[in-house]
Amino acid sequence: MLRYYLFAAVGCLAVTQAARIIQAPSESVPQNTQTQPDFCNLECPEFEPVCQTDDYEVRRYQDAKWVSTTVTGISLTTAGMRGFWRLFNYIGGDNDAGVKIPMTQPVLMQIPTKRTNYFSSQYTVSFLLPRMYWDNPPRPTNAEVFLEHTPELIAYVKSYGGWATGWNAYSYYEEIVEKLVQNNETFQDEYYFSAQYDAPFQITDRRNEVWVLGARNTDRGYTRRPVVPSCARGNMTRENIFDQAPKELDGNALPQCGDKENFCLDTDCPGYEVIESYDTGIERRRYSGIKMVTVSTNQCDIALARKKGFWALFNYINGSNSYEEKIAMTAPVLLDVMEKEVSSEEDSSCDKTFNVSFYIPEEHQLDTPEPIKDGVFLRTIDLDVYVQCFSGHASTSDIAKNSRVLRQWLRTEGRCHRRGVMHAATYSSPGMLFGRHNEIWLDADDQCTEQVKGEVTFDGDIRHRQESNKDLKSKLEEEPTRDPTSPDILPVSSITDKPAECETSECPTYKTVKTYDNFVERSVINAMLVCTKTVSCSYEMASIKSFHPLFEYIRGQNSEGIKIAMTAPVLTKMVKVEDGDSCEKEYTTCFYLPKEHQENPPKPNNDQVFIDANPVLDTYVMAFGGWATDEKVNQLVETFTVNLVNKYVPYTASFIVASYDAPWKRTRYNELWNLKAGAKSKPSYDSDESVEDTAMTAREIADPVHEKCVDTECPEYQTIKRFNNFEERRILPGMWVCKKSRDCSPTQSSSSFWSLFNYISGRNDKNATIAMTAPVIRKMNPADLGRTGCDKESTMCFWLPKEHQEDPPRPTEDGVYLYKSRGPVAYVMTYGGDQEKERDFSRRALKFMHIMDGAGISFKPEYVKAVTYDGPRAPVNERINEIWLIKPEGTNISEEDSDETLEPVEEKCRRKECPEFKTVKQHDGFVERSIVPGTWVCKNIRGCSVMETQSAYWSLYGYFTGSNSRKVKITMTSPVLHAMNPADLTKDSCDKLSTVCFWLPKEQQKDPPQPTEEGVYLYQSRGPAAYVMTYSGVRAEGEEDFADRARKFMDMLDEAGLEYKPEYVKAVKYDEPNVPVRKRVHEIWLIKPEESSREIVDPVSEKCKRIECPEYKTVKEHDGFEERRIKPGMWVCKKSTGCSTSQTSGAFMSLFYYISGANSKNMKIDMTAPVLRVVNPADLGREGCDKEVKTCFWLPEKHQKNPPEPTEEGVFLYKSRGPVAYVMTYSGGKMGREEEFSRRAKEFMGKLDWAGIKYKPEYVKSVGYDGPNVADNKRVREIWLIKPEDAEDYPGEDKDTMEKRCRAIDCPNYWGIKKHDGFEERRMMPGTWVCKNVSGCSMEEATTEFTWSMFAYMRG
Repeated sequence: MLRYYLFAAVGCLAVTQAARIIQAPSESVPQNTQTQPDFCNLECPEFEPVCQTDDYEVRRYQDAKWVSTTVTGISLTTAGMRGFWRLFNYIGGDNDAGVKIPMTQPVLMQIPTKRTNYFSSQYTVSFLLPRMYWDNPPRPTNAEVFLEHTPELIAYVKSYGGWATGWNAYSYYEEIVEKLVQNNETFQDEYYFSAQYDAPFQITDRRNEVWVLGARNTDRGYTRRPVVPSCARGNMTRENIFDQAPKELDGNALPQCGDKENFCLDTDCPGYEVIESYDTGIERRRYSGIKMVTVSTNQCDIALARKKGFWALFNYINGSNSYEEKIAMTAPVLLDVMEKEVSSEEDSSCDKTFNVSFYIPEEHQLDTPEPIKDGVFLRTIDLDVYVQCFSGHASTSDIAKNSRVLRQWLRTEGRCHRRGVMHAATYSSPGMLFGRHNEIWLDADDQCTEQVKGEVTFDGDIRHRQESNKDLKSKLEEEPTRDPTSPDILPVSSITDKPAECETSECPTYKTVKTYDNFVERSVINAMLVCTKTVSCSYEMASIKSFHPLFEYIRGQNSEGIKIAMTAPVLTKMVKVEDGDSCEKEYTTCFYLPKEHQENPPKPNNDQVFIDANPVLDTYVMAFGGWATDEKVNQLVETFTVNLVNKYVPYTASFIVASYDAPWKRTRYNELWNLKAGAKSKPSYDSDESVEDTAMTAREIADPVHEKCVDTECPEYQTIKRFNNFEERRILPGMWVCKKSRDCSPTQSSSSFWSLFNYISGRNDKNATIAMTAPVIRKMNPADLGRTGCDKESTMCFWLPKEHQEDPPRPTEDGVYLYKSRGPVAYVMTYGGDQEKERDFSRRALKFMHIMDGAGISFKPEYVKAVTYDGPRAPVNERINEIWLIKPEGTNISEEDSDETLEPVEEKCRRKECPEFKTVKQHDGFVERSIVPGTWVCKNIRGCSVMETQSAYWSLYGYFTGSNSRKVKITMTSPVLHAMNPADLTKDSCDKLSTVCFWLPKEQQKDPPQPTEEGVYLYQSRGPAAYVMTYSGVRAEGEEDFADRARKFMDMLDEAGLEYKPEYVKAVKYDEPNVPVRKRVHEIWLIKPEESSREIVDPVSEKCKRIECPEYKTVKEHDGFEERRIKPGMWVCKKSTGCSTSQTSGAFMSLFYYISGANSKNMKIDMTAPVLRVVNPADLGREGCDKEVKTCFWLPEKHQKNPPEPTEEGVFLYKSRGPVAYVMTYSGGKMGREEEFSRRAKEFMGKLDWAGIKYKPEYVKSVGYDGPNVADNKRVREIWLIKPEDAEDYPGEDKDTMEKRCRAIDCPNYWGIKKHDGFEERRMMPGTWVCKNVSGCSMEEATTEFTWSMFAYMRG
């Protein structure tokens, strides 16, 4: 069990070690010179021991700066891991300075003593910010990470060993609290803190601590009991517990205020309406009818005013009121600061008045006890305010700074506020150290009325510490900098055929074939492996995710149920990628199987685990020490690649990390393998690169090279052959002008450029001005790519125009020379984007080289040419770049007629309009393309073959030639798109459904004519992302041929780990029958799944736990929508006519008055959800103010049988029969946007039309579940389209038996065999379940973890 735990902890171990090697920036910055305690190996927060008892230690911590993040989680462990990764990314470079920050100790977690809800709590995870960064800390780029300045504090500390978990941390917290109560100590009981000092690999002598906070420098005024610890009362007084006055702590503006629930937690807060939210994080809010208890103070100092006001109000809620009743504490504590109008008789030394207020809880708003103390009074406020949110302890300087920021923003935006008054709201309890929430409110003044009072300022309250700043500055000048470290590459002599770990653990048989300077070539013999694949953002995360299923396999989760000995090494294969989402890399992790299981290995029980038999693996091997972290592995891959290129060996893009040592070992040996190109291995280990002839090239750019050369002269060339991602090209002979240079980067040789530019500007022997040509070529040595040094030689050349080819002017500048090219043959890869830096160009050039190597194509290895056709002012998205690799002379060149060369799709779309598209990414053999949203005209057909589309084609052709509602002719477009279900291909059936579509031209996109032929319809596409494979040279394909091609394409995507929608494949053609077969272009589109189109923070089922909704049963799940049976029942409705189908506030208010008592029984009725609007689809998008909408509220269950009659004209009761509806759920968007609902409704109808699903076309229902106070990004909306068939009656019974429950929700089928007394015997029918093994200390903990896992699974 211990070994299993240690292996499972490998992720934390790797992260800790990676954090330890992160270096400080190169500038001269101060290091922390404090004396560290023995248990601190890294920088720790500075503290002074105060005293100690047998049960705890008392420490006085100095103020410090931290980086923190708040996480909601079901346990300390899960929340801690999520928070750790956010902070680790911050110190790893995810900050505005891009610097890597050293790791510190401890990892501190703020833990609430009470859960905010049943399932989860809010935890704050914090790293100490190294002192060197305190003056100017890098700002986080993740909005969930924030910086904090904590005050001086007293901490009661109990240390313990072992592993820190939520259970034992709380156990030690209870122990220390019991002793603190016995000793009559003053402490904060809302939160405690878990401090962890050690990495997971440290098995013994681990140190963890629990902290309970005592008095703090910032809240001494809020404590009434003695604050001196009991064990120090003989040596310390209340006055000297802190050495100095409270420091002004700097709070930071928050990027967004967030939802009220996030900062109120379980404390009652006033409700408000967010009127506007701005990009700066500022909000405009409206508070209406909020009752508060208030006291005015005559103090001139803001801190003293808050203190006095706080205790006066605290006495009120603690029973000093007319009911002698205790009232729950609420948030915020509101401070009103008002400038005085000082008269000559008054003392002008105090220029402000202060009010301090507590919000009255909801339960006391209507019946509030009266204050009995003078100066305390009740008031009801209505405020329209601009709000700036900030963190920290709301010191005077914080309030002043953030009020200035808010006022400056208002001036910049041209907005006015009421001068002379300001409100500061603090929400966090005194015991909260991290994640505090505060707000500045300024009253809005839309009329910009003329005002006499000035702004509220606090200049007299802010104390600056110039001496401290001078001391810190001197320390900054004294501290040395740290040197960066490089990966721990081991000498080649350390690579043997039997590594040290193989003496104790069985390893594969190795044979060294050849030794190079830094690596060896090795054969791995008889290496049968058990493997699993995963998609992840990083090597470390992939290792963590993959290790467990493999470890379970060798522990007995196999067909034989036997345990298998652990072997070495653990192999993790990754493919080096250049572009795209870094979180979509596929990793394969493998264990070597011992010899006794090589011939007949047990089969895995887990479908994600597989056996991979590789008789021989030919690899190149580099050894390295230490921990295999993401940063180190990425750096090693780059270094290894350069070494491989320099030795001209046939390498691939597949790298394998081989880890030999157990996690607890500190001295470690690892290897990095590269699979040799052409090595004998199974397809799972083949390189993902391949080369094949094709008649066209899928490129990442829109403009071909010859378009660039229309206005600018270029050397002529002939395309000999095109491959799937490059072409073979013959460049015609001619004269160039060149210059060689030595630079630190061969791609940034600006001096050579200006020398050549001066040459064509007249610095030549004829003083002739020569026209600029294209391209600019840089020739460089591949061995220089990626290496450090400033001696990299490169040559830059300009092409000379035709008039200067025969007799060019001679250069007069030293180093510039003329060069006569013989006309090489080059392999050319074309790509778009800006001119690359050396690192990016190196990656692309190396990738091109190993593509060529893997295909067995020879090229001159001495140099590579970087070619660009555009000047610096050209738009990035229009730029063209190329890489040229020169074909060796003497190699046979296949000459082909240029007339036979295919035109790319871009060329075809210049002659005939096509939907615009953008190539997002080029893969090997296909591209990822983004298609523009727009309207297509389509028709569904059924037949015995999905390729029989003539009838649909001619129906759509008829629409274009005049068979439409306007009888207009429409210009034909391209392509013809044919969508079909892959499952129907080659299936023996005459009921195969497919869809044929034509694209509508731009002039018809906004308001297309309606089709008049039955079955033809308009379809609004949202603009999908598609994987596109292009091919040519075929006539109308048969179903079997197309099926074979489509399945191969699907296999390519599966092997690449790319997801696509499996429901349909699209055949796309661009050419008419008159185009010769050899020039026809065809494509296959597989659609990329939409990203989180239904990702809803709070789904309908959750919303209906808080508010009553009609019950429903999901009948069937479809792709992107569901079929739902709605419960029959009573609704109250009103029809209205207006200009917008979504703006029905008049009808809404009539229904609201009905449930508020405007009914025959004068009865108040609870608000329900959803609000339903019934709309005519013909009204969507059209202009006019005669659009009829029916708005309805659902009636609660207790009013279903005998609802009160409406008394307002036009309001009526409606009994629904319980329809079956097709329901599409979505979230986000602005409330009341007709255009958004219109677009989504049309898309939904088009989707059903596309799928051949019938619905009632007379109306569509807009369904909303949220009130106006819910943030837009958390709103849930639905669109209902009603199924034509009559709905079956909903059972409508109490589900008090299994049979009744299973009528409303799907259950597994079973037969009751025999009933016994109190139980029964059943036979359960076979079926599929989704499960999870959970380990926990209690059934409750296990059930909670399982519930959230299943919730995430069902959410997608």
